[in-house]
Amino acid sequence: KPTEKVGGIVGYVSAPSSLGNWKSHFYNCYNSGQVLTGSMTATQGIYGYCMDFTGKVDRDTATFFNCYYDVQVNGYTAALNVDSLPAHALLTASMTAKTALDGLSTDNWVYTSGLYPRLKGMETTQAAKLSASPMLLTHNETSKKVKYNFRPAIAWCGKPSTATANPPPRPTA
Repeated sequence: KPTEKVGGIVGYVSAPSSLGNWKSHFYNCYNSGQVLTGSMTATQGIYGYCMDFTGKVDRDTATFFNCYYDVQVNGYTAALNVDSLPAHALLTASMTAKTALDGLSTDNWVYTSGLYPRLKGMETTQAAKLSASPMLLTHNETSKKVKYNFRPAIAWCGKPSTATANPPPRPTA
């Protein structure tokens, strides 16, 4: 049976009894990857399972501030109606716009149109450029339901250390 304790940023958060009123805190982060689980929930792009020290499921075991996930890539397909998405679930186009996400300040993050945000100071590395390259989908597509061919938004040019943003044109269907 597939586990439900899977999340895009953290899978399982548990509060040990010896610490009393203990909480985990997650700040200013995002997940741009897919999460595979038996039954996907709206929170699993960020966390899978939170449990208090008694073993009871307890969402208050952890707090999440300015944490986001790409709902199209993530795999949560139940609510792709843009008007009803949770605040932390964003479409690929919103996450790859050149606009800073709340809490992910330009003091710490680099924003380039067509790419996911990259941490300042590491933004020019090959790994940062590759990990920031989105699978560009149309508004009603998800990683589980792709209607059109796509290509990565990064083009490797010349030397392996050279990569440039190259967002492909996408149908608007």
